[in-house]
Amino acid sequence: MKKLIPILLLVAILAAPMTALAATPKFTVLAVSPGQTVTLSAEGLPDLQSFDVYMGRAGSNAIYGTYVSTVATNRIGRFIATFTIPLQYSKDYQIDVMLTYTKDGKKYKYFTHFANQSQAARMSITKVNATRNVTLEISGLQDDSRYYVWMRSSLVSTPYKALMFEVPVDKTNAKVQVQIPWKLKGEPWIYVYVVNQAGYVFTSGWFYNR
Repeated sequence: MKKLIPILLLVAILAAPMTALAATPKFTVLAVSPGQTVTLSAEGLPDLQSFDVYMGRAGSNAIYGTYVSTVATNRIGRFIATFTIPLQYSKDYQIDVMLTYTKDGKKYKYFTHFANQSQAARMSITKVNATRNVTLEISGLQDDSRYYVWMRSSLVSTPYKALMFEVPVDKTNAKVQVQIPWKLKGEPWIYVYVVNQAGYVFTSGWFYNR
């Protein structure tokens, strides 16, 4: 049985990791009613701004997708909203989302996606051997799939690929020990991202490297 929902939804990092994880707002999937609705929260967007929201098929970034709603951020660039999934995508396994607005004649776009399933991916950092390795327990993954673990010292620094692991058929959980990249061994805080083969971030977290 396939179950996945990305918690942090950023653009792909495998082709261009520095760009993909830099200066990107944080999107969180709070709930999915498969084929019906999705509830998203976002932070790090322009404050007091209205966005048109579109949905489209996986891999399209919803560029030519279907308009679903307009949502506005508060004074600190956040929103929480529930959107109806368009009928033509209601059976899709993954759905892309685009938020867009126009200012001073320039169009701005933000992208995310979600899995059209009801279980969210979660990651727990269960053990830290400072400067050496960290143990991760991850649930809500897609079975029979490959994932990558990336690490970085801040939200805008260079990410480093630390591990590749595979999830067997009929399994949605994984427990992995990840070596801390040598360029990050001296960093006090390290951010961790679990990324699928398409380059989408499923879940993330951080730990104190001391």
